[in-house]
Amino acid sequence: MILKKNRRAIVVALWAGLSIILPIAESSAEKASSMKKTGTAAMKKHEPEALAWLKKWVDINSFTLNVAGVNEVGKSTAEAFAQLGFQAKFVPSKKPVAGNHLILIKRGEGKAGGKSVAFVSHLDTVYSPEEEKRLGFAWKREGDRIYGPGVIDCKGGTALVWLMLKTLSEAEPDLYRRFTFYFFINATEEGFHHHFAEVVTPYLASRIEACLVVEPETLQAQGFQGSFRVVTARKGGGRFVIESMGQGGHAGNAHASGVNAIRQLARAVEAAESLTDPSREVTVNVGMFSGGVAPNRIPESAQASGDVRAFSQPHLTQTVEALKKIAKLPPLKSGDGKKSSTLRVKIADIMPPMSDNEATSKLFEVWERAGKESGARVEKLRRGGMSDANMLFDQVPTLDGLGPLGDNMHCSVHDPASGKEAEFLFLPAFLSKAQLNNRALLEILTAPPILSTGNK
Repeated sequence: MILKKNRRAIVVALWAGLSIILPIAESSAEKASSMKKTGTAAMKKHEPEALAWLKKWVDINSFTLNVAGVNEVGKSTAEAFAQLGFQAKFVPSKKPVAGNHLILIKRGEGKAGGKSVAFVSHLDTVYSPEEEKRLGFAWKREGDRIYGPGVIDCKGGTALVWLMLKTLSEAEPDLYRRFTFYFFINATEEGFHHHFAEVVTPYLASRIEACLVVEPETLQAQGFQGSFRVVTARKGGGRFVIESMGQGGHAGNAHASGVNAIRQLARAVEAAESLTDPSREVTVNVGMFSGGVAPNRIPESAQASGDVRAFSQPHLTQTVEALKKIAKLPPLKSGDGKKSSTLRVKIADIMPPMSDNEATSKLFEVWERAGKESGARVEKLRRGGMSDANMLFDQVPTLDGLGPLGDNMHCSVHDPASGKEAEFLFLPAFLSKAQLNNRALLEILTAPPILSTGNK
């Protein structure tokens, strides 16, 4: 337990004004009346405003390569959080053709101002302007779901943080003023670039008790049952490119003097894919393949690119080294024996796995307690996808998946008749997740700084 009994009493007293909205089993009039306290009322009151900000951001295309759109979302986000006392700093990305990272800071007052909490989200999405226009993919509310590009990944997470802090500032204004909050918002998260971590790292020495990443939580197949899953581990991984060089020539007249680069690349792709090992939770996926110019020409060059992932750093390192060795596969020779193929393997953008270390476990216990105190179950979840948490977890206690519930991230086709559904936010759980996070946040802010020792 992170808190002593007297500290727990303080948290419970503070939370009297921020009772969680969850389908809990009421056992007394006291529990029922707690639902009507200031925090609940404030959060319900401000939800429409949070969703209005979310719609504004979703309506702006912020595909990673759409620099103007990413920067427009950044400016609008800064405007929203200025209402909560945050000052904005825009940091140009080192990634070519990219928007500005956004750093938002609200400084605390007095002695408690030295203690802080950080949130992490991102501005960019995976949807190009052309894709959105072609498919008519835009903000649309249908029943209990809101569809739209980035509605949960990750603009919905940003809106959730706004609602959390707006509620806290109104329900517990003295507490809100005392503490420092950071909000680090990546402009290139979908573009797989390390510069954001370089920008954020200097701030992590500022007594940050926890780093809370608001990537979305996937709605379970059975629907929302009042339970939540928090991400404590993510696969690490990277990208690779395999280049094959052969000898071009006429497919009929000079076949014997040519070396087919596609044929050699196909062998290399098979070697790469064979490195997938379910027993070690290692995956290798070749996702792109190109080469050749015309059917009547022997292809002189070909290229494939792929993705490698693993939960274990040793397994990831071993697999990357095995990928590099593909360049040493036996070459193909031309029919006349005069020419040979060559292979080259490039590895890039390696990101370490996010492991469930001691500090992460302690931080998870805070969310677990917050759930139990309100009748909700909170479980650990390991994800195969990567996020900014991969680059931050070893510097400060970090949890991920703290954003809103929904599903179908990176999906833009919406055709229920054919079983296809686009990215959506599940609205009934929006307030519940915000309240769960705020309950846990209060414990972090009022606890001794034990969490800070876990990763050092």
